[in-house]
Amino acid sequence: MRVFEQEKKKPVFGVIKAHRIGPQTRKSIAVGRIRNVYTIRDPRDAMGSMLGFGPPKDAEERRSLLRYFSAVLEQGTAFLGDGKSLVIRYEEMVVDPPAQVRAIARHLDLGIGEDLIGKVHEATGVKRMQKIVDKLEAEAEGDEDKWDEKTQIHVSHLQGGEVGRWRRDLTPAFLEQVERTFEPWMSPFGYGDDQAVADDRLDTHRGDSGQI
Repeated sequence: MRVFEQEKKKPVFGVIKAHRIGPQTRKSIAVGRIRNVYTIRDPRDAMGSMLGFGPPKDAEERRSLLRYFSAVLEQGTAFLGDGKSLVIRYEEMVVDPPAQVRAIARHLDLGIGEDLIGKVHEATGVKRMQKIVDKLEAEAEGDEDKWDEKTQIHVSHLQGGEVGRWRRDLTPAFLEQVERTFEPWMSPFGYGDDQAVADDRLDTHRGDSGQI
């Protein structure tokens, strides 16, 4: 994120990481005060990931997850083609993480070289994230939801980051419910029936970016 002090007009750098944002932040994005990078994952895989956290979810908990992620997707569609936001699909990050790091750097007007791009990739890749998770799990007591303040990674946060996991993790009945619920947003974000071919191509690339 890059914002400017009202009086001095000097850039101030910081990062806001959130699944949903408020009206003031959205306004700041719209007027260019905040550089927005919006990442999206196949909603079916996102559901598989969410179901993997914590104990098994009952029917009401699943409906709650569907309502929550619907709100995330509805807000995200405002960033498509707004001329202010960079939208990155998780699947693209899995295939070529350095390319997406370059895209983000360009969007933020950061003139960084290939050495730094490689370091960013290494620092945010699955191996580094797994080390953080391993440390959290070693320090956690019982079912404590311990988390890392810097990365906001939680205990058991990393589940492999597999593309296309929904085919294995979602029952046919729940998959039908997921696709019916998320149908308004699947196509705009590039997901749907034709995604099967892309998923098959991506299946050999596992979890370079952890999970969303």
